[in-house]
Amino acid sequence: LDFRANYLSGTIPTQIGLMSSLTALGLSGNNLAGMKKNNNLSNVPAFPSEIGMLSDLTYLYLSNNTGLSGTLPSEIGNLKSIWSAGILDCNLS
Repeated sequence: LDFRANYLSGTIPTQIGLMSSLTALGLSGNNLAGMKKNNNLSNVPAFPSEIGMLSDLTYLYLSNNTGLSGTLPSEIGNLKSIWSAGILDCNLS
């Protein structure tokens, strides 16, 4: 799934985890957001933990989304098939 440089904005939806057969995700060069507010006005990470459900994911590219901030969820460790990832020019930790 390649959405590089498509002027996307907002956050990565939690429904990404439903794409269980996804092997590549390219979101580089967009305007993805950092933290968002939930109904209780507390910050919710823009990077959903559901990314860890993509067990077949081999490529993950998020580079050049400077508004993407917060911490990477620990569930990213579930990506046992990951071969290549890019998170340059993001504010993720």
